[in-house]
Amino acid sequence: MRNILNIILVSYFISIISGCDPGTVIKEDIEYIDKPHLPCISQPAPIYLPGEMLYGRVSGLKNCLPFMASARLSFFNYNGHLGTDLGMTTYEDWGNHFFVTKENILVGALALNEGTYGMFIELANGYEAGYTTTQDMDVAEDVFKMDSLYNMNEITFSKLDRTIGHAQGFFNCRFLIATTIPSGHNPDTVVFTDCYFDAWTK
Repeated sequence: MRNILNIILVSYFISIISGCDPGTVIKEDIEYIDKPHLPCISQPAPIYLPGEMLYGRVSGLKNCLPFMASARLSFFNYNGHLGTDLGMTTYEDWGNHFFVTKENILVGALALNEGTYGMFIELANGYEAGYTTTQDMDVAEDVFKMDSLYNMNEITFSKLDRTIGHAQGFFNCRFLIATTIPSGHNPDTVVFTDCYFDAWTK
């Protein structure tokens, strides 16, 4: 089951690695909730560009630093169980208006309605989440797995409309590096905190 889930995640990342295509203009603002942040104890992590954000956007904190990314909503079917995914991408600027993919992030849950959901899927014995970085446009750099000991690996959908393909909400999660030989460009732990999103399907 875990292998099937990994194949789904890899297939998703391959589908977005080429960058953004023209699409829907974001129509609504993200709903923010003001609340105090916990003291930062994370190592600094690289911050990249969010890209054009044609289908959606996410903003929050990555290891306590301001983070933004392009976002896109999608729906999945796992053995007859329907769920919702949020895919995110950041980019590096290579100059002359040429941007290449740097981070691919996926979070989701078996959810079709508004509410708060854990990302762990018992049927697959794994998480509906993934995080990878690339170098030189399309070469794998580091792979991360979700930290199973973190009790805040959750996504909240404050708005979720499958008919028009639109969702708003926020998530928190923590990833641990799983690369056999890490690149040294990323910290061992990456935490996404108070990440608010507004996203549409392609």
